[in-house]
Amino acid sequence: MKIETSKGVVAVAVVLSLVAGLIGGLVPIAVVKLTAPEPAPVVAEVAPVVTEPAREGTYYFLAGNNADPFYVDGVKGFNEAAKSVGMKAEFVGPMDLNLAAQMKTFEELIASPETKGIFWYPMDFNAGEPFIKEAVAKGIPMVIGAADSPFKTRNAFIGYNNTVLGQQAAQWAAKLIDCKGEVGTISVNGPNLDERVKGFNEYLKSICPDVVIDERATHDGSAASEASTLEAYMIAHPNLTLLWWADGAAGIQAQIWKDKQDQGVKTLFLATDMPQATLQAVKDGVFVGSVAQDILLSVPCPVLAVKAP
Repeated sequence: MKIETSKGVVAVAVVLSLVAGLIGGLVPIAVVKLTAPEPAPVVAEVAPVVTEPAREGTYYFLAGNNADPFYVDGVKGFNEAAKSVGMKAEFVGPMDLNLAAQMKTFEELIASPETKGIFWYPMDFNAGEPFIKEAVAKGIPMVIGAADSPFKTRNAFIGYNNTVLGQQAAQWAAKLIDCKGEVGTISVNGPNLDERVKGFNEYLKSICPDVVIDERATHDGSAASEASTLEAYMIAHPNLTLLWWADGAAGIQAQIWKDKQDQGVKTLFLATDMPQATLQAVKDGVFVGSVAQDILLSVPCPVLAVKAP
C-alpha cells in the first residue's frame, strides 16, 4: 500500500489506516441525499450521525525534532482524525534530532499495552527496523511517513515522492535564475531530505548544465544550528545566486535573511513547506517563494509554487 498525499490529508489517512488494521469495517459517515420531486422544493434528508464509541488505547505519531513548526498542521490533522473515529492520539519523540531518544521512545511504545498504532517519521531505517518488525509481530499497525523504508516490513507508507518534489523545486529554480549562476541547498539530515536534494541537484544539472551546484550543508534541527549553518554557508559561497532551504524550517530564518538583504545580499532564497512564518516571508518578499505540499489535494507529489508578490 502506497498513498501519496498531502500533509493535511496524510494525518487522516494514517489514522484510518491504523483503525482498519485494528477493527476493520467502515467508518460511519453522515450521508446527505437531495431530492427534488415536482412540484415540491428540494429537501435535504440527513441520515443520523453515528457517534463512534471511545476505543481503548492510543495512536502515536513518533517523530524527531518535534519543536519544528513543520509538524503543526500534520499533528492537528492527526489528532482530529483520531478523534473522529473515537481514538486517543499523541505526538511523541525528542524535541531535537536525537536518534537514541527516538529509538528509546519507539521501544517504549511497542512495550506499552496502550499502543494501538504507530505512525513513524524515520530518522534512521537501520536503527528502526528491529522495532518495526517487533511492532508488526505484535499486531500493532505500523505506518511510515516522510520517506519509505527500503525493508518494506511496515504495514503501509503514506507520503509523497521526495525525488519529484526536488525536481519540481529544481524546475522552478532554473526559471528563477535563467539557468545561470551558482545554487546551493541547506536542510536537516534525513532520508526524505537525501532523496529530495538528490532529485533537485540531478534534475537541475540536467536542464542547466552550466549552473554550479554546491554541496548541501546540514543542520541539527535547532534554531541555533540553522542560523550558524546559514551564516557559514553564505561565507563559503559569497556568489550564490539561489539558496534552496529544502526542509520546513526556513521561516525561522526570515528575519536573519531580511537583515542580509538589507546589507546588500542578492541571493534568492527559495523555501519549502507552508508554516505561517514562511508564508509571511514570501508575502513580504523576503523569500522568493516556497515549494510546498498541497494541503487540499491528494495527488502524486502535490506541489504548490507559493510565489513572492
